[in-house]
Formats: sequence, structure tokens, C-alpha cells
Amino acid sequence: MIVQLNEFEPMTSNIVNGLKIFGIKSEIIGDKYGFHVDYSNPIHLHYLMSWNIPLSMIKAKNIIVHCHGSDSDIIKWKYHIPKTFLNIRKPLCLYAMPCLKNRLKWYRGEKKYFPIPIDTSRFKPIKAKKYPGRVLIWSQLSKVKGVEISFEVARLRPDLEFDIPYYGWDKEYYRKSAPKNVNFIEPVEHDLVPNLINKYEIAIGDFTKWGSFGTAPLETLACNVPTIHYIHPEHKYFYDTFPPFLNAKKPAEIAKLLDEREKTNTYRWVDKNHGLSNMMKFLIEIYRTQGFI
Repeated sequence: MIVQLNEFEPMTSNIVNGLKIFGIKSEIIGDKYGFHVDYSNPIHLHYLMSWNIPLSMIKAKNIIVHCHGSDSDIIKWKYHIPKTFLNIRKPLCLYAMPCLKNRLKWYRGEKKYFPIPIDTSRFKPIKAKKYPGRVLIWSQLSKVKGVEISFEVARLRPDLEFDIPYYGWDKEYYRKSAPKNVNFIEPVEHDLVPNLINKYEIAIGDFTKWGSFGTAPLETLACNVPTIHYIHPEHKYFYDTFPPFLNAKKPAEIAKLLDEREKTNTYRWVDKNHGLSNMMKFLIEIYRTQGFI
């Protein structure tokens, strides 16, 4: 059995479910300090700021680590202990977004890009009653996501209503600063997300300073919903074709793009480059090279 150490959703569940398709057993284990982990099993450790890293680096026979984003900032002094243990053992480090390659310069071991897997058997275009005149802001209420840009767009387009899940580290801050035409909606279970996304004709993603993308904007693309999202040009080095977002980061540009309703088959791009089946084949090959299976 392969242990997915530390829960990082929906990535870890997608990996467990995807491996199951290929007959490989895997299980998510959350253990803050790693005292109750069976280290005779191969360990796929998620999140580099975890305090179970020191024990894992000492006891695990086979281990790889996985950087998901904010945990690349392990150069902060308070994380010098896990950083030291990582750089002593130097296991293979997978990273989930292209921008993390440069942000992981401090790491001395081998690094490999592993695209975020999306279950395209569920996230796909489906028939749903549309919400005319409404825009989905499919992002967390977090300052690192650039939500203030989406709010400025809402101020520029008072003719539209904007819906965003009331979820994220800074949700209280944004609740107080939101324009009148921004509606906070209740988060839904992940199984229900495809139905929600397909009710919108257009979506807004993130506007991070790194110009990267996580799970959320890939989900809207998979549903063939045109998605406005800032993407850094470096992504051309990681894909055969550039990610098919409506690429913009200035509020005035975004406000104009909200009139874009032309459908393109963005599902096909997501399925090819991030589809769960393809990503699991890639991960299984990584596991083989690391002696996991």
C-alpha cells in the first residue's frame, strides 16, 4: 500500500481514486508529527511545511515529497527544521504548478512537474439551467488569489451579478469590502461542484502574482466554461499548447472579456494535460522509478 501522508484535497483523494482504477491500493493518513505511520510502506508526503517531515525523512524506506504552492515558502525561518531534513535526505520532489520550479530553488534534490489531476469523468460539460447575467468567481477568498481584482471588476460591471463561495483564509475581510453586486454563496460538496459550474456562462479565476493556476480554474475549463485567469508566459515551456484561459489581469481588460461567450472545447485540453487517467499513468511510472511498486 502507498501512503498519501497529509490530506491535501482534492488532490490526495483524486490520487487515491485514480490509483484504484489501476489496481493500486493507496490510503490518506493525517498524522501531524508522523508517530503513527507505518514507514515500511512507500510514503508520498504532501505539503513541505509539515512537521511530520523530520521523522518521515529518518524512518521511511521509500519516500517522495509533493509541493502544492504556499509550502514552497519554506525558506521562512520557523520552518528551518523540516527544510534541513528535506535537504539532507533529498527525496524526489513533485511540484503542482510550473511557477513552483523557481520558488523551489532552495531545494537540493531532484524536482519534477506533476500536473494537478482533474477527474474529467465528472468535471465535464453537462446540461444545466443557466444563470443569465451572473458570473462565477471560482476562487478562494484569499489575498494571495488576487480576489480584490475580481471585486474591482464587479464595480466596473454593475450590470452583472457575481457569485463567489464564502470560503477561504480571508473571507471575513472580503465580506466587509465586497461590492453590492457580489453574492457570497454557500460552498458545496466537491461531488456537486460540476453541477454548479455548468450553470454559469463565464467564470473568473485567480490573479496571483505568479500567474499560475490550481485546481479551481482547471475545473471550470473542464466544464467548457470560458474562464478569465491570469497566466504567466512561462507555461508555454510546460505544455504543447498554451492553457486556453482568457488571459488578463487588469480589471478593465477583464470587464470587457465578461462579454465573451464563444464556446471552445477547453475540456479536451484539460483531459489531455490534466485528466486523471493520464496523470495516474504518469504517477505510476514515477512510483516505479522510485521503487514504490
